[in-house]
Amino acid sequence: METNAQTDFVDPYGWDGDLLDLDAYLHRIGYTGPLTRSRATLAALNHAHVTTFPFENLDVMAGRAIRLDVPSLQDKFVRRGRGGYCYEQNCLFAAVLERLGFTVTGVNARILGGSPDHVLRAAGHTALLIAWDDHFLFTDVGVGAVGTPEPVDLAPGRPVTHPDGRRTRLDRTDHGLWVLYSDTGAGWQTVHKFSTDRAFRADYVDANYIAQHHPRSPFHKTYLIDLFDGAVHRELRGLTVVHTGSDGARTERTLTPAAVPGAVEELFGIALSPTERELMVRRSRPISDGELMGDRS
Repeated sequence: METNAQTDFVDPYGWDGDLLDLDAYLHRIGYTGPLTRSRATLAALNHAHVTTFPFENLDVMAGRAIRLDVPSLQDKFVRRGRGGYCYEQNCLFAAVLERLGFTVTGVNARILGGSPDHVLRAAGHTALLIAWDDHFLFTDVGVGAVGTPEPVDLAPGRPVTHPDGRRTRLDRTDHGLWVLYSDTGAGWQTVHKFSTDRAFRADYVDANYIAQHHPRSPFHKTYLIDLFDGAVHRELRGLTVVHTGSDGARTERTLTPAAVPGAVEELFGIALSPTERELMVRRSRPISDGELMGDRS
C-alpha cells in the first residue's frame, strides 16, 4: 500500500490527548527529559512507559470492566499505580504521543507467540504507527518484554539492538503483512503480525470486550503479569514465576495459590486490596500454552 506518512495516517477521531494529565503521567514514569518532537524523545518515553507499567490482567480476572477512555486509563495507570493489557497500554501511549504533537494511528495485530508467520489467528491485539518524515515508525508497548523498547523504523529485515540489550526486527510475509520478531536469547521468535490498515479506538472498544469475555480468551482464565524493568524480566503465568536476567540467565519456580498475592506485590509493585488478595488465591491456576494463545475459531 502506497502511503504518505504525514497525511494518510492522520487519525480524524484522535486519541483525546487533550484530556491527559501529562505532568502526572510523566511523574509516574519518572521522565524529566525534553518533550521536543524528536526520535530521542520518542525512545525515552517509550522505554520509560514499558519499564514502568506491567502488562497485567488483574481487573479482567476481578470482573471489572476495562475502559479505554483517557480519564479511566489515567486513573488506573497513573493514580492507582497499575498496568494493563494491550488495548489499555497502547491507547494510553497514543494519547501521550498525540498530546506532544506526534501523528499516531493504531493497527490491528494477530498474536503468533512463536508460531510460524503463516499461521492465521484472529486480530486480537493492537500496536501503533507513528508518522515520521516520509515513512513510519512502529511500536508496541502492550505485549510485555517482547515488545519494542523504543519505536523502530517500519522497514523489513533490519535487526535493532536496543539500549537495554533487547533485540527486535520487522519483516514481511508473502501476503504483505508485517511480522514483529523478538530475540529471546534462544533465537528469533515471532511475536505477532499486522497490517498497516488504520484501526481506531472504536475498533478497540469492541475487541477489548471480546478479550474480556470470549470463552477462549486467556485473560479471564488465570493471572498474567509481565514486566521488564531494564535489567530483569519478571513474568507470572498462572502459578509459574520466571526471572530472566540481563545476562540471559533464567530461573523458574512454581508457586502455591496462597503465595501468588505476595509474589505479585513483591515482584511487580502492585498494591492489592484484601479482596483482591483473596480472589487471587482462589483463581490462580496453571495455564497451558494453548490457553495462552487464546485461539478463536
